[in-house]
Amino acid sequence: RTGQFADALAAFDRAIAAGRQNGLTYARRGAAKFALEDIDGARADFDRALELATPAERQEVEMNAQEFESLLRQRGVPEESRRGTP
Repeated sequence: RTGQFADALAAFDRAIAAGRQNGLTYARRGAAKFALEDIDGARADFDRALELATPAERQEVEMNAQEFESLLRQRGVPEESRRGTP
């Protein structure tokens, strides 16, 4: 299963490098990073996703960022370490 997330991460990295810098791409890459235990990388991607989200993407990106925040709470990550997400 880790291999699937690593493959997804690589695909999102390529998409971003190719110019697909939008909210959904960053949110999905953030989810892959979270699954691979890269909490700081996931946080940075969710923050960037919220910055880039178009009006059409906003709801999905915000829902993904809120789920990320919820998962951090469930894991006991201190609130001061969870800055930047809604």
